[in-house]
Amino acid sequence: MKPKLFLALLILSVCLFMCGTVSGVNQGGAQITDLSPSLVNALGGLLVRPRPLRAEDITAVSPAGCQQLFQQNALVLPTSVTCTFDIGTSSTSLRTLPLRLNRGVTAVAQLTPAGGRGVTARHDLNVASPEARLQVFTEGASLTVSCVNGGQLRTCLLETNE
Repeated sequence: MKPKLFLALLILSVCLFMCGTVSGVNQGGAQITDLSPSLVNALGGLLVRPRPLRAEDITAVSPAGCQQLFQQNALVLPTSVTCTFDIGTSSTSLRTLPLRLNRGVTAVAQLTPAGGRGVTARHDLNVASPEARLQVFTEGASLTVSCVNGGQLRTCLLETNE
């Protein structure tokens, strides 16, 4: 763990302990105080800052028919082809990849964490539910995307920007 992160966590822990102790003394000491979800999310946001997945995070693409257009914030996929994108390791603890089906009828995205640890996340993208937000952790992952039904153009266009 980095020294700055450890120090920040230590200071945060001490502050929370002191606030809890003072709050307990002021309320009689024997009561349990509930933390609101917004407070918990705010504290979590202080500890982990996700960054968007970048083109340089993608280490391999297969087969050759799949186009990697991260510079233009898009993936273009032929119908009935499964494209695999290998996402390399990173010092960043959390990277995010938003996907939005912009052209095509149905696409499926599966994210499998590298190293066999974790659970594969499957997202079915269609007209009724065109968006998904994928989370990639430090060890990287394998992303497979299939254009199940590309419509008349026989391709799916997945946008990868916010």
